[in-house]
Amino acid sequence: MATDPRSPAAPTPRRSESTRPRTTRGEGWVVLQILASLMVLVVGLVGPRPRAARGTRRTLALGLSLVGIGTVIGARRTLGSAFSVFPVPVPEASVADEGAYRYVRHPMYSGVLAQAIAISTAGSPWAIVPTGVLAVVLDRKAAYEEALLEDAHPEFASYRSRTPWRFVPGVR
Repeated sequence: MATDPRSPAAPTPRRSESTRPRTTRGEGWVVLQILASLMVLVVGLVGPRPRAARGTRRTLALGLSLVGIGTVIGARRTLGSAFSVFPVPVPEASVADEGAYRYVRHPMYSGVLAQAIAISTAGSPWAIVPTGVLAVVLDRKAAYEEALLEDAHPEFASYRSRTPWRFVPGVR
């Protein structure tokens, strides 16, 4: 029986992003994160700075910066050998659910964002624009990373339901 050449071919099923074979560790996300972070730093240092409440802004920025640094260091210690700057999970690593990971799924990104906001507060308020770009990059990187974590670790879905916040407790 001949097939009708006018009939449409059956669509081929598309594989989801997380099930496609990986050829990289997610280097593109790391490059975007570095570029956005550099934009925050440059604009914060060379952009116009208001003179009003300079001491208050610097004090607030110092406190926020210390919180960010402490969060990154604590999250790094919790991850141990599972740490990687790349979004692709480290083979044989388990899902971290201790320390700051009890409250948010990506505390390192939270610490990085706290640093960027501190720069925007102490330096030029215009640095909040690239800080927003950095927040979007980290949000998308985290979403990509979570899709890979779900594929690699069946228990990640349970962790996600127990820890509903990505960066800040109370903010989805």
